[in-house]
Amino acid sequence: MASKNKIKFKPYHIKFHLLFYALVLINLILVSLAILSYREHFPFWKYPFSTLGETVTVSGFPNDNSLFMFNISMMLSGIIMAILAIAFLEEKRARNRVSKVVLCLISAIGFFVASSPHDIHRMQHIYGTAIMFGSLWGLSVVFLTELKPIVSKKMFTIGQLILQVPILSYAVLFVLIHR
Repeated sequence: MASKNKIKFKPYHIKFHLLFYALVLINLILVSLAILSYREHFPFWKYPFSTLGETVTVSGFPNDNSLFMFNISMMLSGIIMAILAIAFLEEKRARNRVSKVVLCLISAIGFFVASSPHDIHRMQHIYGTAIMFGSLWGLSVVFLTELKPIVSKKMFTIGQLILQVPILSYAVLFVLIHR
């Protein structure tokens, strides 16, 4: 059993960590490239990242390069989530295995659907992102809950705040802005 001060990961956890790191790294790199290749200035505090995956910019310029980077990011993320689902399915020792498999598969579907251009298939894209974020949020809740017995109450609370505040704030703002 891991102590409260240091978490020791079992060897089978390494593949899951590497896949999650790949997911984060791919998104950081490809979304950054999508921002850089956007045909005009992209104020990310003003526009959602979905704008990067539109066929034209806000001002009407063709947005092929940014769209391509955004879609590659969504597709690779969907593939990684599908691989994670299979890995959790095969790993009999994983806690909350069924929840993780289902949430990873739902997230993969969300990533694939979210790759649909926001300006052409608005509702399809919105449903895809909602499915993706909702399932990733659920997966994060499962992981945090698993950590609760082995981390301090303070660290667990900080983890919850880091997870809940941005997601719930974004969701509330999205609903208020898009009513």
